[in-house]
Amino acid sequence: MTVLLQFAVHFTCLVFLVKNANEWSPPKEKFVDLEKEFEPSLLNSTVYVISMTLQISTFAINYRGHPFMESLSENKALLYSLLCSGGVVMALALGIIPEFAQQFEIVDFPPEYRNILVKVLVADFALSLVGDRICLFLFGEGKLPAELKRNVS
Repeated sequence: MTVLLQFAVHFTCLVFLVKNANEWSPPKEKFVDLEKEFEPSLLNSTVYVISMTLQISTFAINYRGHPFMESLSENKALLYSLLCSGGVVMALALGIIPEFAQQFEIVDFPPEYRNILVKVLVADFALSLVGDRICLFLFGEGKLPAELKRNVS
């Protein structure tokens, strides 16, 4: 259930941002030149930023830890990589370091659109996390039966 809820949140945010990016973008050419060199645009920059956010939030929210793995607070390498990746994505979305965005071929988002983008990224993570925690509360943690716990230990 948690995966379905997260998918619904991610998909809704993705569709919303693509729709907004298309509204903010200049009209497209009718025919696509497949030989043309890549040109950054508002749409492909938006899709890149939201897709990175979806991957980071999926890792962070679905990482369960015990009994089979370390918890996220114990797995420092994963925790730091998620925090650093999230920081990089937010820096790209906020346009904090323009040279960095140029390296990733991310366009400079208009200020009004940037506000929408950042709010949706935060809402995506928050709603996915809340949905996951509600499912855990309602349906349980998936605890191991007592005899299986003894065999694992």
